[in-house]
Amino acid sequence: MKSKSISGVGNDNQLILSDRGNVRELLKDTQIEVQCFSKQSATGVVANDYVKRRSITFKIPPKLQPSDGAIVNGNTYTLPVGRYCSPWLKADYNVGYGIVINQITKSGTKYDQSIDKSFVVGKN
Repeated sequence: MKSKSISGVGNDNQLILSDRGNVRELLKDTQIEVQCFSKQSATGVVANDYVKRRSITFKIPPKLQPSDGAIVNGNTYTLPVGRYCSPWLKADYNVGYGIVINQITKSGTKYDQSIDKSFVVGKN
């Protein structure tokens, strides 16, 4: 998986991932956990370092509808992170996503991947 883009402010923020191997049909289970970090609190108080604010896990079964508003179109995964992290996704806030992807193949082999992305909301 590869991070393709991050767009939007507040509730409209979306994280888009690309499955480079297009392997969804070969998997028994996929879970994508997104941890939201920010330097600013919901009220604007600034910290020196990123602080973990929220975590959401999207379940992406091979043949069923993904959970929590996630959308899969071919090999593109659109995750509506803004629905869950909007208090910290205000314009010009310094935000980071810790993305952990856990995949289990039909034969039971487990694959894990981590991606860290930092950005300024509205400037990406």
